[in-house]
Amino acid sequence: MNAAFDIDGVILQIDLFALRFIDSMSDKKLRTELSRYYYISRPFQLNPIDFVGTEDKLFIITGRNDLYKDITEAWHKKYFPGAILVCLDHEEPKAETDLEEWFVKQARLKAKALEKYKIDVYFEDTPEVVKELRKLCPQVKIIQYGNRF
Repeated sequence: MNAAFDIDGVILQIDLFALRFIDSMSDKKLRTELSRYYYISRPFQLNPIDFVGTEDKLFIITGRNDLYKDITEAWHKKYFPGAILVCLDHEEPKAETDLEEWFVKQARLKAKALEKYKIDVYFEDTPEVVKELRKLCPQVKIIQYGNRF
């Protein structure tokens, strides 16, 4: 079985209040430093190893942008070196962005990865992305896990 897990909100806890606070800061350098610290310090909420057997392939799929790529790769090597890390290319939503449309774009990017890696089961926390993925990937078991708070 090929099992895939989203990082933020599934494997690691997410704190939207903290992210919104960081995003509201006008000092770009401080905003960058705080956001990098935020992603380095996230605690675990689920261990994907508990869901896969020795014969299964583990994939970790993330929509984190390039600013956090080094952090994400170091985390991957430390905790899940046997897993395949898939970093999606995407743009962060802007303040004027229609979030519904942004979630659909995220789902399309993730759907391409699910298809490419022949994923059988995928764990995702964002309800809007789960809903869209279930339409786009009917052959994949999409499991909503975690919460956004």
